[in-house]
Amino acid sequence: MGYLGLYPTLEQSGNKTIHGPIAKRGAKLAKKALYQSAVASIRHNKELNKLFHDKVSLGRAKKEAIVIVARKLAHIILSIYKNNVAYNPKRVFVSS
Repeated sequence: MGYLGLYPTLEQSGNKTIHGPIAKRGAKLAKKALYQSAVASIRHNKELNKLFHDKVSLGRAKKEAIVIVARKLAHIILSIYKNNVAYNPKRVFVSS
């Protein structure tokens, strides 16, 4: 999802790598819409809520976990558009 800018910036110096805030690239309106959709999805979609809480329990910041959910939403939207099929959580969230 590089064209949307839903990835952290990266700073490298020697052996040190720092992941910064979300990149400023991409469509601002699309990023804002996906972020707000992710917040609503965390409240109303049990699979995305679980994804959010799993990432937070692994030590990610809450805002970072919301961006992860927004990125997942972008992948879901793209898949629905490309394959012309209805949303099916069993297909998206495969249990391992």
